[in-house]
Amino acid sequence: TPDEAIEPHALVHRLESDEADTTESLKAIRDLRSWLDELEGLLVPDARVEGLSWQSIATALGRTKQSIWEKYRDADPEETVNG
Repeated sequence: TPDEAIEPHALVHRLESDEADTTESLKAIRDLRSWLDELEGLLVPDARVEGLSWQSIATALGRTKQSIWEKYRDADPEETVNG
């Protein structure tokens, strides 16, 4: 699981709060982005194990196949097993 010190619901709540100042909102975005990146890094290899193609993963993430492959190819369990 991603960093358990980060509570995504609390971060989103901070962003939606009328009382949040700009600096705190930017920090919440940074922390949320970090949490999401970590979660993505855990899910992409799982998706490859489940048989999803690089294109399917990229489409689901709204990114290009090449960008996803370049970022995660070294952690690809399919390449470890088959390559």
